[in-house]
Amino acid sequence: MPEDQHWWTGELEDADGRDDGSGFLFGYLVQTPEEYVDWAETYFDQPLALDAVR
Repeated sequence: MPEDQHWWTGELEDADGRDDGSGFLFGYLVQTPEEYVDWAETYFDQPLALDAVR
């Protein structure tokens, strides 16, 4: 197990020049039910009632 127990993100590229993908993954985090509904409707191309999320 590595000595550094923290998860890090930043300017990182692997040997093939790809980034760590964290920017893409952080895009799935939302703060409010309204933001989730907005994201889910776009992602799934389906309407979603805000009351179903609250």
